[in-house]
Amino acid sequence: MPGYTQIVTSDIVRAVSKANTRSGLQDTAHLDREIAAQMVQAIQSVLDSGGKVVVDGIRQKSIVAAVKSAFPNVSTKLVWLDVPQDVLRQRYADRADKKDDQTFDDAYSRDEKLGVADLEAELRGDKSVDFVKHF
Repeated sequence: MPGYTQIVTSDIVRAVSKANTRSGLQDTAHLDREIAAQMVQAIQSVLDSGGKVVVDGIRQKSIVAAVKSAFPNVSTKLVWLDVPQDVLRQRYADRADKKDDQTFDDAYSRDEKLGVADLEAELRGDKSVDFVKHF
């Protein structure tokens, strides 16, 4: 998006994962806090330089809450892209990393465990969130 700095959640997750020990990776509450802290730090860095931010891919309620809490006076807009599962499956296949043995079903199952559907349901009642049909 021209004029905005894009922060990709999966990049932050990968960086946090690389920096953690095996036991640290098993402590999901610790990981969520660390990912949220890194996300807030990345956003703050862009805002400090006078920029605008687009964050791509926050799918956890705790991280959305941490970001909203960290920037209560910053005008924010959440956009939920509503994409059919068959389109998501094809996109996943198109960008597959040969080193990654995770299937779409693995990723989708992980999202279910993270509570993405619960987050979506909660956000549907939030007037500050736009739900966009995206194909």
